[in-house]
Amino acid sequence: MFRRLTLLFMLFSCFVFFIIPSSSCLGASDAQTSHAKTIVNQQNGKLSEMTQIPPSAIQVKVGVYPIDIYEVDFTTNTYRVDAYVWYDWVGDINPMETMEFVNAVEITKTYDGPVTEYNGIKHQSLRINARFYQPFDLRNFPLDKQSLNMEIEDTSDIYQDVVYVPDDKNSGYGARMAIPGWQVNKLSTQMFINDYGTNFGDSEKGIEASKYSNLRFTIEMTRNSNYFYWKLLLPLMIVLITNWFSLLLNPRIVEVRMAMPATALLTTIFLQMAYTDKLPELSYMVLLDKLYVIVYILIVVSFAQIVTMDRFMDEEDPSTITKIMRIDRMSVVIQIVIFISLLTYFIVTMNGSGI
Repeated sequence: MFRRLTLLFMLFSCFVFFIIPSSSCLGASDAQTSHAKTIVNQQNGKLSEMTQIPPSAIQVKVGVYPIDIYEVDFTTNTYRVDAYVWYDWVGDINPMETMEFVNAVEITKTYDGPVTEYNGIKHQSLRINARFYQPFDLRNFPLDKQSLNMEIEDTSDIYQDVVYVPDDKNSGYGARMAIPGWQVNKLSTQMFINDYGTNFGDSEKGIEASKYSNLRFTIEMTRNSNYFYWKLLLPLMIVLITNWFSLLLNPRIVEVRMAMPATALLTTIFLQMAYTDKLPELSYMVLLDKLYVIVYILIVVSFAQIVTMDRFMDEEDPSTITKIMRIDRMSVVIQIVIFISLLTYFIVTMNGSGI
């Protein structure tokens, strides 16, 4: 009794002398800094499609020709590209000095000076090797479609002065370009007006001074479905079939029947951990997560059914055994129908959404 009282006294002393003063200090610190804190939580910018080119703007025609795309990394939301880029324009501007790849994380450029052609058009070509930031939408993983964007924007002249237009006729991608696990569908272009909605602290700039020409090149690609069917779905189906086999065994061997769903549950957890390690931390469930939730439910239902049937089983009554076996087989059929129906629904929905 004395030892308990001593221990309680020591814990109370620690609480009084350490926890309460530290909390008070934190509160005082917050009170001292709260009056100087200003929260800025507003979105000023807007990206809108350019429907008409201003008549006064100098048009810079831009083309791209990706050679290789690799290191598509979903954990960092980046990809790397090796490509040719070129510009054609008329005027006293130099796009190489004012143009930037907006979503480039790192970039290396190789180029010579611009060339003036016989018709007065200036031509500049360069080769880039760059890593671009691309927020991936993985809701339909692993039956997803992805877009890889390269965004070009002017950093000096507003869109009324300089507009970047795509060279759709000559742009494309190399015949040897292949992204493992993906099928490249097409290269598309889109013109935008990027309105930052701020004068960046320069009070002499007007409202239009924050609007710049933005040109986006997009590689659209679809993940190879074999990755889903053979590497993700097949192992999961084997585990699920093993779980269903437990309901087809003789109800008298309860230990074996209970061990099979338990093993299937642990194996399913490890399979899910294997593919989630390749994905970033997401706030939503991907398609494969939803499929795993269904599998978890079916395994738990099988386990609960085995436990319940064991409680009501009378080994000396053959009719009870026969009835349990009939219920187990019916449960297997129902589970198979539910799983196939939901799997078909998910696949059809994903393919029909065109995402």
